[in-house]
Amino acid sequence: MLLKKTLPAPLGFKACVYSVSNQEGRSVEHAKADLICSVLSLTRFAYFVFDLNATPGASAHYYDWFANAMKRVLNDSCSDRSAGEMLRELNNYLVQDEPRGFATAVCALIDGALNQIHFSSAGHQFPILRSTQLLPQAYYFLGADKLGLPLGVVEKIEFEDVDFSLHRGDSLLVASFSYQDRDDKSMQLGFSTENDLETTVNELFGQADVSDANPCILCLQTNP
Repeated sequence: MLLKKTLPAPLGFKACVYSVSNQEGRSVEHAKADLICSVLSLTRFAYFVFDLNATPGASAHYYDWFANAMKRVLNDSCSDRSAGEMLRELNNYLVQDEPRGFATAVCALIDGALNQIHFSSAGHQFPILRSTQLLPQAYYFLGADKLGLPLGVVEKIEFEDVDFSLHRGDSLLVASFSYQDRDDKSMQLGFSTENDLETTVNELFGQADVSDANPCILCLQTNP
């Protein structure tokens, strides 16, 4: 079953997170979904979507460790810091701390004043732009040439920013999981923009193993 929770967003934008019930019918808790949202100012909101890979024996505490590092970054960050700068600072915290694993992540910033979205990736699967301006059976991977390295592996690395505007009816989807099935075959392209948004979201969740994880999909939109 598809679950949806509304997230804070600047005026003129909408944000929500989708998750699913696992195979035993228990709802995945949104509080433990692989997403953190933070209000940087009245017009700037930050969303971090991540996939954690803990070392053996450390998985039980790795989420809290990562979340605490994220809070330190957000507490130290100025309201005008870029998505790439925030990932760089988070990576420095994770590398300096006791090694417990690594994480891939996307930081997405909504700038309501400029009516723009900025994002940066640390080795994570690319966000998908679902645009009503595209032909049916088409969508965009954004930032495919600016993937970056995972967090917590190498210190003092830079992460590039991608800036763009959403048009009316567009949606930006950022999943916490890879868009590949468990047989290691690439996802079949061809999501139709003629389908409604939740059909596309369900198709993406079809690529995730929900039995042993808390997969989620961040969705950012402009208000109609």
